[in-house]
Amino acid sequence: MTAAGIVSNAGATATPSGCSRAAAAASVLLGAALLVVLPTLLAAAFYVGVLAAAVALLATSAGCALWSRGGLLVRAGAVVAAGSSLLVQLTQIFVGLPGAPGLSEVSTAENAMALCFAGAVLGFLMLDARRHTPERVPEHPYAL
Repeated sequence: MTAAGIVSNAGATATPSGCSRAAAAASVLLGAALLVVLPTLLAAAFYVGVLAAAVALLATSAGCALWSRGGLLVRAGAVVAAGSSLLVQLTQIFVGLPGAPGLSEVSTAENAMALCFAGAVLGFLMLDARRHTPERVPEHPYAL
C-alpha cells in the first residue's frame, strides 16, 4: 500500500475486529471520563482543563471512527489521546503538574477510571496489532 493509500484509509474497508471495537468503546469512555472531571480541571489549572478538553474530543471522535473503520490515522488518533492522557495522569501522580496545586481535588476513583480506560485503549490496540497478519504480496514465478 502506498503512502496515499494509508492516508486515505484505502485498506480500512473491512469490518473492525473485536479488539478494535473494544478499544473504540474504551476510547469513548475515556473521553466521557475526562469530560466528567473537566470542571474540576478548569478550576484547578486552566491549561490542564483546555488540554483535557482537547484530549476528550480527540478520544471520543477517534473512538467513534474506530468503531466503524480501523484505518491507521484513526488508530493513531486513539493512541495519541490515550497516551497523552496516561502521560499527564502519571506525571500528576508521581511529580505533580506545574501551576496546578488544586488537582488533588480530583478523586482517586476518577483518576483510576481515566487511567484504566487509557490503558485499555492502548492494550486493546496493541493486542489487535499483534493478532493482525500483514497482507502478503503474491510471489510471481517470473521477473519483469
